[in-house]
Amino acid sequence: MPGMQYINLDRETNDFQHLEVLKRNRNKRHRYGEIFVESVACINALLATGWELTSVAYHGERELSSWAKEVIATGNPQKVFRLIGPLMEKLSEREEPSELIVTAKMKRQGLEDIPLTDSTTLLIFDRPSNHGNLGSIMRSSDAFGVNGIITTGHSVDIYDPVVLRASLGAFFHLPVIHCPSIRELGQWLDRVRAEVPGFKVVGTSPSAHRMLHEIDLTGPVALVVGNEFSGVSRAITEMVDEMALIPMQGTVDSLNAACAGTVALYEMVRQRLTVHR
Repeated sequence: MPGMQYINLDRETNDFQHLEVLKRNRNKRHRYGEIFVESVACINALLATGWELTSVAYHGERELSSWAKEVIATGNPQKVFRLIGPLMEKLSEREEPSELIVTAKMKRQGLEDIPLTDSTTLLIFDRPSNHGNLGSIMRSSDAFGVNGIITTGHSVDIYDPVVLRASLGAFFHLPVIHCPSIRELGQWLDRVRAEVPGFKVVGTSPSAHRMLHEIDLTGPVALVVGNEFSGVSRAITEMVDEMALIPMQGTVDSLNAACAGTVALYEMVRQRLTVHR
């Protein structure tokens, strides 16, 4: 195919090291403006949502499946790397290395890219520190119809390959924005309140006084989930209109952040379905 360059890699060349850097180094991912993606679900989602492939890597000693050939043909990457087995295994680090690993140009999005309607639903994850939790919340958010996800402060990278894989491709189907500035987030939420009648921000906390199911979630809402260890920060709490307690019957007083977010999203959808019966 015109413009596509096939390169055999049997040692750790500059090209291989570039792939490794995209996988492991957050700062260089953002400097180069590229992401590292593996897993069938993520690669399919990436292509379906129009991300531009820059390269594809695969085990050069194995026959490619029809799916892999289609990815290369439709994605039209600039470079296609044929790796020897040990290099592919090192790059993947999975028990069963992915058939394909791809890189793509990073899409940089901001708060202004989140669509605002009279039924806007947002998920704000305050300072997530666990890659798996962030990916899982993306997956739940996509399942329950969230319009956008916002992460705040010092958090894991939304473009981290582990996050993307844990999301099962959900990352590519909705706006996911990292907003390091609490002030900027507060100002934006105030604008949303002004533009979207009835919009409110609801946080979750084991010290809240109202149960989650007692709070009206049928209108436009932003649900806030706190850091896995310290919960919702004071700065974010000041932006919240209501704090909600997830009822629990056992001995523990809090849930895993991804579980808490999923429960809150389910309650929101349950209320909305009940209203529209």
